[in-house]
Amino acid sequence: MTTRSRPVLLALAIACAAARPGAGQQHVTTVDAKVMIYSVLREQTTRFDDLLVRILHQLKEPDGSGAAVPALSLKVFRSQAPPAEAGTVPYVVIVERAPAGTDYSLEALAGLVLPEQAGAISRELRLATGNVPPSIQNLALVDAITPTDQLRGRLNSYLASQLAEPDQTSAGVADDGTDARLDQIRAAVWTIDALTYRVAGRNAFDWVFQWTCSLRNTSLSVNLAADVAIEFRDAGGAILATDRVFEAVPVQQVRTFTGELRLPAAQAVRVAAATAAVAPR
Repeated sequence: MTTRSRPVLLALAIACAAARPGAGQQHVTTVDAKVMIYSVLREQTTRFDDLLVRILHQLKEPDGSGAAVPALSLKVFRSQAPPAEAGTVPYVVIVERAPAGTDYSLEALAGLVLPEQAGAISRELRLATGNVPPSIQNLALVDAITPTDQLRGRLNSYLASQLAEPDQTSAGVADDGTDARLDQIRAAVWTIDALTYRVAGRNAFDWVFQWTCSLRNTSLSVNLAADVAIEFRDAGGAILATDRVFEAVPVQQVRTFTGELRLPAAQAVRVAAATAAVAPR
């Protein structure tokens, strides 16, 4: 998030502050979009990020029922401004095209997708927010613009003019350096800093491989999440087995995570290397 975009988030937070719900208010969506703002204690943001990853990852998994579900857009934003004097960081949850009468609080979503952990997650959410409920606004759509190719070009030129130094941009046209920075803003940019594995145990039937991967988010302005596939390959490069994890990495930071994979002995003896593939979510 750029400095120029911070006032928008702060204005939204101020507008919603007046709508802080009472203890008996239900998180019910009755209009085109619902906005919930969670004020997370500065020292609890890592805990809150991990809770979000666990809940949202499960929401993206198919439930196997085959039932038709309504189109839904759920987005979570985190303020990039310095923490307020009270030491809190705003997180904005926006739910669009939500059915009327449905509860989309994080507690309710945790109960839906992680029922056995819902009580513990609810306690952790209260701890992360200092037991303060989110501010809530139900919004009605006033107007919308679907960008045309021409509008996208104008927006790109404007963004380029904000990124470039005065002597690098003329009449809103970006140079090669600015184009590269624009590409970083538009897309998830990942770097695998390190990937190691070892045989942690074996017997006549199967082997256990333990792996460690360090993933860097090199984007300029966005906290990102990705599916990471750890691929175990034979000497010819063919994939023998894959272990998958879902990870969130803050902007310009590295997160190291580990996993374990069990393979039949006949397959395990062919493992010669491991690689990692990253797909943004």
